[in-house]
Amino acid sequence: MERAIQEALNAARLINTERTKTNIIRMILDNSDDAVLAVDETGHILEANDQAYQLYGLAFIPGWRGGSVQRLDAGLTFIGNREESCRDGEEKLVTIGSQKYYVRYKLISGEDSGVGTLITTSAASKILQEERQIRKSLVRKGPTAKYTFRSIIAVNPEMRKKVEIAKKFSRADSDVLITGETGTGKELFAHSIHSASGRMSQPFVAINCAAIPENLVEGVLFGTTKGAYTGAVDSVGLFREAEDGTLFLDEINSISTAMQAKLLRALQEMSVRPVGSLKEYPIRCRLICASNEDPEVLLREKRMRSDLFYRVAGFCLFIPPLRQRGEDAVELARLFVKRFNREFGRHVKSLSQRLEGWIKSARWPGNTRELQNVIQNMMLRVEETEWELDVRHIPAYARHLQT
Repeated sequence: MERAIQEALNAARLINTERTKTNIIRMILDNSDDAVLAVDETGHILEANDQAYQLYGLAFIPGWRGGSVQRLDAGLTFIGNREESCRDGEEKLVTIGSQKYYVRYKLISGEDSGVGTLITTSAASKILQEERQIRKSLVRKGPTAKYTFRSIIAVNPEMRKKVEIAKKFSRADSDVLITGETGTGKELFAHSIHSASGRMSQPFVAINCAAIPENLVEGVLFGTTKGAYTGAVDSVGLFREAEDGTLFLDEINSISTAMQAKLLRALQEMSVRPVGSLKEYPIRCRLICASNEDPEVLLREKRMRSDLFYRVAGFCLFIPPLRQRGEDAVELARLFVKRFNREFGRHVKSLSQRLEGWIKSARWPGNTRELQNVIQNMMLRVEETEWELDVRHIPAYARHLQT
């Protein structure tokens, strides 16, 4: 961490520009396991890493970027604050929520003067530090959420509303049903809801129910006892593996109605019985489910039990398809271009206006996954000397997507 800071500060001294400042901040934030905020010389937030995003609840503070750091917590300050000054390298003890933290202030300096403050927040007591390290090691070994609400591309107004609704869902503890076509980002929302919830430090366990053979679903979810069937071993099952965290069941609509009845019983009783056992074990996790089919159709065709639907759909969230949010499609395309630039050694800087128009009007039946596939194939067709992606790079198989 100290080495990363020093490298960043050395880079800052080379040139004092807004662009350099942004790059320096990104270098620092990406090299820390603590909660880190970067603020400018007036105390306004420039950037925050994921740990700070969670610790300070930034998902629930609209306009936090560019706002005063003291909006996050009255105990925070910055170097150069006339009302409550602090020195470079100074540490202060603050209380956030019910826990105490050490906040360390480090000057981000330019060529002639300071350009801001790096604010690093870490747990105060040794016990909390040790507990945090143990938890981190367990999380690294076990299941954890990979994404936050910051990971979701939401330029389209309707999609932005969905993100705000999901943030509200994360504050509550009821089960959630997310619906939408395949590839719309349902799992991304499930990860984000968990990451912003009170269960964020607990496991996030995800499984695609359609990938489990029908005869193994019960054992995978509830666990098994050795000898229950040929090859069976003692296993706790995903409900117990999730502990006090979140269990995400993707494509729950693929589960048979017979298995749905067993799942309903487990949710009503808040306990599971491993296959081959007579003992019941309590479950404490939150359940998030996803379906790539319309629940109304599933209920009408009796492919989903109505009592299970009412149980898992404490909150419902529909993710619109990509063809209804062209702005997001273009932004996602830019993101994929950056990714494949690194992978393929290309130097594409932008999308042509014609290509942006094509992306916005395409049908994208496979949604984000299909868009990613098309951009990947286009990037393979780009010469190393080209800097703009254009419609001439569209592979023949994708031209039918134009409406």
